[in-house]
Amino acid sequence: MMRPDSKCPCGSGKQYQHCHDPSVDNSENNIWKGPGYPRGILFGYGEKFSGIEFQNIESGEVLILQDGDKIPIAKYFTIPRDKLEGKAIVRSLSITQSNYELIFSGKIEIKSDAEVAQLVVGASDYELAEFGATVLGHPSDFEMGKWLCLIDSEINPEKMLRTSNWFRCFKSSGYLVEFPTRGQLSFKLTKPINPLNIFTLCLPFNDIEISSPIVSIQDFSAFTFEIAREEVYWELPLTPNDFDEYQSKRRNAIEFIGVEDESGFKLKGFRKDTRKTYRLPRKLFISLSLPSKSPALGSFSELLENSIRAIAEGNGFDFIEKKGRILEADFRDHLVTVMKSTGLFAEAEPTRRKGFIDILMKRKGSEAIVELKVWGRRNYKEVISQVLSYSTPWTTEYSTVMINPNKGLIIDKFCSNAKSNPGFVRFDYIERSRKPIQKLISTHYSEQYGRYFIIVHFIINLSLFV
Repeated sequence: MMRPDSKCPCGSGKQYQHCHDPSVDNSENNIWKGPGYPRGILFGYGEKFSGIEFQNIESGEVLILQDGDKIPIAKYFTIPRDKLEGKAIVRSLSITQSNYELIFSGKIEIKSDAEVAQLVVGASDYELAEFGATVLGHPSDFEMGKWLCLIDSEINPEKMLRTSNWFRCFKSSGYLVEFPTRGQLSFKLTKPINPLNIFTLCLPFNDIEISSPIVSIQDFSAFTFEIAREEVYWELPLTPNDFDEYQSKRRNAIEFIGVEDESGFKLKGFRKDTRKTYRLPRKLFISLSLPSKSPALGSFSELLENSIRAIAEGNGFDFIEKKGRILEADFRDHLVTVMKSTGLFAEAEPTRRKGFIDILMKRKGSEAIVELKVWGRRNYKEVISQVLSYSTPWTTEYSTVMINPNKGLIIDKFCSNAKSNPGFVRFDYIERSRKPIQKLISTHYSEQYGRYFIIVHFIINLSLFV
């Protein structure tokens, strides 16, 4: 039961009595009103529908009814209290690369009085994945779908409306695995590599121990690991977008950032030889960014580095004209010429509704926008806002190139400017080595499109060319 001093279920981090308690917010839009107020399930669907249907009692499908048709929104299953009392020990989580595929694998042990346990293993594009799970060498049962996991409940969402309990749930896409608790569960999920890859693991147990994920990736990459609480609602909102991991917001998540050292990647604040413990059900997120696998930016990154190397060796483009002015536009045109010579579609300064894009690239259905700036020159602090302002729903890749004419490095100031941009979430990767080109990856959230996306940044340090 929600107490006044409990954290508000909206995810703000504030106490309920200072956030969505009805004494503070009694509007119709307050879906966290609490006991004593009407309850409902709020369906979001792009077209008019005539009704809803919940199959079975403890598990089944949520269906929208429309002109005699049945449209599935999600599947649901219930986790009663006796199963919650178990402990889940995530003994290992690993991510490896095999050619053009990522392999997510793990071992989980359940200590419980219940004979059978359930959890959901997922990925952002689970429908293209291959999945398998075993216990004691025997295959486990699993089912693919978009899952609404109702925690501490034995009845379906429709019948829960007649109770005074809050909706506690996970919303997750992937594979519902049902397995006996007498042995260790081993799973393996293999999926095609994308520029941004998301892996999820829903653990509906009251006690959880988690080992640090091990990431072994060959390409320029960044990753974050988030541990989020279950979602809590008084009125349950349910839309198809709730199961899109690219769009979902994590509430009250504990976040660990991947950093690179001589032995590979590790999580800052999470030692490899320890397990962290948590109370209450948790959903694990691994976000893995692989810009080198982006159809357009992957090629651009390689061409940019080759161009800078050629410039440093004294061949080709010269950044500085006789008057000491950096030729930003000329360098952009030089890059576009090089890109076109490789067969990559690239265009300089095409118009968009809010101005002119420095470089627009297209390849394999991907659209990339690149903005170039000189540090200290007009609007250089707004480079991130500018690259985002040119986006459309079809833009899949973003990048900025900052030319640094100073003798010293600007990476700390660049990061500070980036953090002040609307929608900034975090830096996933920062290359701090003194190099002619430094790379960074940042994550942002777009309120306009309701999703997360990454921006790859390049800082060109002119003083390190000689």
